[in-house]
Amino acid sequence: MTFKNSKTKKTTSKKYRCVVKAEKKPVEEAYKINSATATGVKTITVELNKAVADATKITKVDVKKGTAARDSKFTVDGSKIVIKMDTKLMAGTYTVTVEGLEAAALTADVAVEKNETLTSFEISPNLTLENKGATETAICNYSALNQYGEPMVADAPSVSTSFSSVANIERVATATTKGKIKVDKIPAVLAIQGTKGTIVLVDKNNGVNTSAEVTLSAAATAAEATVVGTYNTASSAMEALRAGASLGNYYILLTVKDQYGDPVDKEAFAEVANISIAGGITNVEISASDPKSALTTVTVDGTEYIAIKLKNKIAKSGTYTMTIVNAERGLLSSATYDVVDSVVINSISINPKNGVYEKQENEMEYSIIDKDGKEVTNYAVLTADGGVRFTEDTGMKWEKNADGTAKLVYEPKVSAPTSSDTASTIATIVAMANDPTSSNYIVKTFTFTVNRERMVKSVQGLADGTSTSVAVNKELKIAFDKIVYADQYSNKVTKDDSKIYVPKEKVSTAEIPKLSTGCAVAFETVDSAFETAEFKGGNFVFKSTKPGAVNVYLKYADGSKAVKAGANNYDYKFIVTAADTGSVAPASLKIDSVNGGYAWYVGEATEGAPTPKDLSTADIKVVGMIGGAQTEIPTNQYVIKEIKNNSITQAEEAAGTKTKTATVTVQVTTWDSYNNPTETEISADFQVSVEKRKVFKVTGTDDTRLSTANVGKAVSASVLQACFKFRDQYNTDNADKAVGSILGAGKVAGNVTYSINVSEVPASATANGYRVTGNGTNGASVEFKAPGVYTVKVTAKVNDTEKTVTLKINVSASE
Repeated sequence: MTFKNSKTKKTTSKKYRCVVKAEKKPVEEAYKINSATATGVKTITVELNKAVADATKITKVDVKKGTAARDSKFTVDGSKIVIKMDTKLMAGTYTVTVEGLEAAALTADVAVEKNETLTSFEISPNLTLENKGATETAICNYSALNQYGEPMVADAPSVSTSFSSVANIERVATATTKGKIKVDKIPAVLAIQGTKGTIVLVDKNNGVNTSAEVTLSAAATAAEATVVGTYNTASSAMEALRAGASLGNYYILLTVKDQYGDPVDKEAFAEVANISIAGGITNVEISASDPKSALTTVTVDGTEYIAIKLKNKIAKSGTYTMTIVNAERGLLSSATYDVVDSVVINSISINPKNGVYEKQENEMEYSIIDKDGKEVTNYAVLTADGGVRFTEDTGMKWEKNADGTAKLVYEPKVSAPTSSDTASTIATIVAMANDPTSSNYIVKTFTFTVNRERMVKSVQGLADGTSTSVAVNKELKIAFDKIVYADQYSNKVTKDDSKIYVPKEKVSTAEIPKLSTGCAVAFETVDSAFETAEFKGGNFVFKSTKPGAVNVYLKYADGSKAVKAGANNYDYKFIVTAADTGSVAPASLKIDSVNGGYAWYVGEATEGAPTPKDLSTADIKVVGMIGGAQTEIPTNQYVIKEIKNNSITQAEEAAGTKTKTATVTVQVTTWDSYNNPTETEISADFQVSVEKRKVFKVTGTDDTRLSTANVGKAVSASVLQACFKFRDQYNTDNADKAVGSILGAGKVAGNVTYSINVSEVPASATANGYRVTGNGTNGASVEFKAPGVYTVKVTAKVNDTEKTVTLKINVSASE
């Protein structure tokens, strides 16, 4: 380097040597085994000191007793390696070896103290009558459990019960099948449903003694059938049906449970089952002309399933429908399934449907064309091996629609900068299609603009159809959730946008202070002072004794500053008018609804039915137009003149008619400008019925009813239905109800279908950390394979209504 003296003007040169030392990288902790223990009669769990970052590095896992190696398979779950063996562990010491994680193999010894040993019995809480006509014979299920809490084969225990002196083991419990206790000669005084008693099982060889309280209950019958999948005997594996396959090698596997949640065996199921397959061109048919004779059992990975054998034909691509009916209970399952074609994808195009935003699922439009130029939309085809998949941890995924087509959703895993409310970033997604080893393999890269998460910024208005006109002396209520907001991109935000929707009860008619979000409201009367113009109990409430109007100003508060709404500070203004309905134009009168659009019960007072009552004017809503606004007419202005066809005769009911159309006619009185009355008759059709109450509409959700689950325990429809609220076809209670309040305690709504989407899995879960079966049917269920917190979105649908609930489920390793 050269330096110059400003006074002497002399220059001096100096040489320096700069040594840059390499930064010391932290030494990564080596893998080691913290523990290795027997966690099942065929299972060893190895706990490492840290999570496995790349499971493919594990090249081999061995289990040996002495020099003899055990046949086994392993899975990696975070820091755990779970080893499943084909044979049971016997007393002694085993050596576990894990290769690939470090240069030297990791080893550990596992001490098994004793052979599989009976330690307890598990007795069902329900002692069910043997069949529908039984009065003195009942059945109770039991399991024999080993030291790991797993079902096992055990000698028949002795049995005694407070219900009778005659009891024996009808079927001995095994590792895959529950045992059956049969109780005979139950005296009439005890043979009453709801009677409680005890059952005691004793195994003298092991000194095991278990006593349990049981309740005498109605006969068990199949109440829930879930299609698990198809099993190929040629490969001894669960496989999707593919075009060209020999169907004679395949079974359709089911799990069947009774109304108490206990498994139903093949014999009991065959007594009541009615199974049909509409295969069309798929060639999927049941092997026997009598479906019951085609039933058998198949055990996969230690679980026994009821199996339906298929006819020996060559499968063709397409969709088939399988319907399972319990002759004594009704429909158990009806759903479509696919025979997947070997499709070769030729091109892929993906675009956002309504933009892409952080922290939400964005629906994507796609166009996927096969080699024949045909559009591919089938979920089974797109998600099959060789279909269309995406790089992991990007948030792009397929979901199945009820009709079997695929929906593509994208929840970005990148974050936009926070420099502004409308800042954005770029995300890159890689899509792959076809077999990666073939010449047809496609890899395509997409880039999307990811906008910052949506935030409510202003009030946009009221929901379509919201009435703002009221008759004099009548009360008008406008629910808070009728307010529609807008985000920073001018997108509409309604109550269905749960992630960004404004919470209830934040409305204030005074000033909303800083740091409090919500909606500020101001009321200003025009022409007359409304006696009531307020926000109360989650509703805007209006009432006036004479014609007039009130202005309502709405202003959204985002918490950055104090907000007070008014004529000079509002996002949206609407006017509520009180009108004299006597002067309404007769031509505009109509019956808006009878019983709110629900059916009307005309049967007798019987269990499972609403209370019979006559139709009155209070059940009929009449409206007319005043000043361009639809206004409800008070009931004192009209009377019922006639109701036609509003009963179901004995002959009709005997012929199977339970519901039909009736007509009601009402006479409405209005007055002209000279105060002369005008009588106008108007009519409307409505449904009358004598059917028992059934679930008719899904009306609400409850995300608190399912927050925990257990590994290996399926969460099925009987549990999922508790996350929703419903109304029956009569709207009996004019309130959202649980299924048990409509059908009776413990019953399942067979006409409700469920679609399950697991959107987030814990870091400890592998790609197979959960399994969804029967999606889009009443038999839908999800089973979790690893502990942790899962995000699960469930959609319930019945008739033309559906609701979706998002659940955070904490899955425990054991009960």
